[in-house]
Amino acid sequence: MTGEWFPGHMAKTKRLLTEKKKEIDLALILLDARAPISSINQYLNEVFIDKPKIYLLNKTDLADPEITQLWLDYFRETNQQVLTINAAKGSGLRSVVKAAESTVLNSKKKYVNLGLKNIPVRSAIIGIPNVGKSTLLNRIMNKKSAVVQNKPGLTRNLLWYKVNDHFKILDTPGMLWPKFESPETGYKIALLNSIANYIYDPEKVVDFLLQTVSQYYPEKSQMYFNNCSSWIQFMEGHDVDDTAKKAEEIINDFRTLKYGKITLERPEEIINTED
Repeated sequence: MTGEWFPGHMAKTKRLLTEKKKEIDLALILLDARAPISSINQYLNEVFIDKPKIYLLNKTDLADPEITQLWLDYFRETNQQVLTINAAKGSGLRSVVKAAESTVLNSKKKYVNLGLKNIPVRSAIIGIPNVGKSTLLNRIMNKKSAVVQNKPGLTRNLLWYKVNDHFKILDTPGMLWPKFESPETGYKIALLNSIANYIYDPEKVVDFLLQTVSQYYPEKSQMYFNNCSSWIQFMEGHDVDDTAKKAEEIINDFRTLKYGKITLERPEEIINTED
């Protein structure tokens, strides 16, 4: 990966969130179901280390459903609250509101026991660029409150939105972190369209995609890529003048499901790394 993906507004966001931390009861961590771990912003999670969290696997309609179930099992086995949603279609959102309210009430039992009603629920939505935060917010509120666009880094401000008389949500800018842990993390983020296209090398991104498809989806590898497991191998069978443009075309085809539902990482990879 080359270029700069940690502009000033992202550093400012962390500072503002830290300042608002006392006002926030719960963090809704929105993840892309195709790469749940790689789409966790640990840089921001540091702010909410002592706050309840609910992880939301979004864009499930783009992910391999069998692997999504494995990810649900993984989060639950590690004692993390997790739900699957499809913000674009509005599925699973009632569960989000109910889970958020229940989690906050459980953390404020002493106030409930005192007979207080309508305990305020103040939640922040956190996620990387283009993961669907504004879409989720609009669906929950049943109206267009936040601007939605298929482009990373659109939301720039911290804004509170009133869901009902006792539930407020803080919308935050989509944020990455200062440095990716590995090139592979960056390639996944690029495939998810969560980083500006001028930052990454599309040929390296496609090289990673070909390796992943070859390893986990051999039938798709045969059908679409003639079993090629690397960019060099793939290009040997193609006479292309503009290789970068061809790579961008493949990336776009991945995003538009031309190759079907593909998940880019699996729980066993994380478990093996931890071991």
